[in-house]
Amino acid sequence: MLQETPEALERLFKAWTAEIRQNYDLVEHSLIERQKLAIAQAASDLILNAEQQEARRFWGSLVPAAGVLLAVWGIGFLAGVTVPPWLQGGYVGQVKLTVSQAAMLQWAQSEEGVFARNIMIWNNGYLNNRECEKDAKRLILSV
Repeated sequence: MLQETPEALERLFKAWTAEIRQNYDLVEHSLIERQKLAIAQAASDLILNAEQQEARRFWGSLVPAAGVLLAVWGIGFLAGVTVPPWLQGGYVGQVKLTVSQAAMLQWAQSEEGVFARNIMIWNNGYLNNRECEKDAKRLILSV
């Protein structure tokens, strides 16, 4: 029995060693899996945080750019609406003329009409205070 006891203890020690090694391997594997999950979660959190910062940066730069673009479009619209008519002498809507008005406009733009307008401008003071009518009455009476 004394000879068998050391062998039994040896076998028992080897069995315990194998069981401890197996438990150690399971614990090690479990710890590694937990570490992998923790690393994956930390990486996911970092990526999410970076995406949120990028989105804030994008919207933070988009709003001022949209404001500048809207201001430029507004100025362009205002200039497009007001400047061309101003350069052409004013803003006149579509006007429909009668035949007699069109004929009068043609005469006013003719050489004779321009000359008549100039006579009215040159003799403005004489015509405005009705001196010409007084002269015409005086001349008729004296003849």
